[in-house]
Amino acid sequence: MSNDVNIIAEDNFGNKSTAEAKLTVKQDNDPPEFSGLKSMSVSKHSSPDYRSGVSAVDAKDGACSFTYDDSAVNLNSAGTYFVTYTATDRSGNKATVKRKITVKRDSEDVAADVRKIASQLSDSPLALSRWIRSHITYSTSSGGSNPVDYGLTNRNGNCIVHAKLLQALLVRSIQTAIPLEDRLQLIPNCL
Repeated sequence: MSNDVNIIAEDNFGNKSTAEAKLTVKQDNDPPEFSGLKSMSVSKHSSPDYRSGVSAVDAKDGACSFTYDDSAVNLNSAGTYFVTYTATDRSGNKATVKRKITVKRDSEDVAADVRKIASQLSDSPLALSRWIRSHITYSTSSGGSNPVDYGLTNRNGNCIVHAKLLQALLVRSIQTAIPLEDRLQLIPNCL
């Protein structure tokens, strides 16, 4: 939309100057833009603050309010999910952005994986060791604070990862193969 306008300029001494110009009002078609929507890793059973560090700003209106929908995130199950953020400016321009949320595995997940693997293999330490060698390739990583989870998740690791995974599988095999009463009798002999 264009209109003709008269522009009048006057200085401190009362001198005036007039000019005609065309004023074109541009329609606002640009939606707000989000910032702070980096991927986020959270622990299972946690209560993450999905608003923290996030903002929506419109070039014309400035800061805009926004909403988010986290209904697709299952905080009780490790995995990758997405939160959807929406902001609308005064002109009705809408921005919708998805943010990746990773719910981290915990000790329950690792124990379940170890149980599953141990149940599919014999109780033989050699069979367990062969399974590890055929499924977990050697690398230089020790797996950080949880080598068993690292090995099972990344399918690689150094000798520490291999040893810790073998230990976890052996412990699980012993727990299922030997009755509780017999296991309790073994404890004093190990000390």
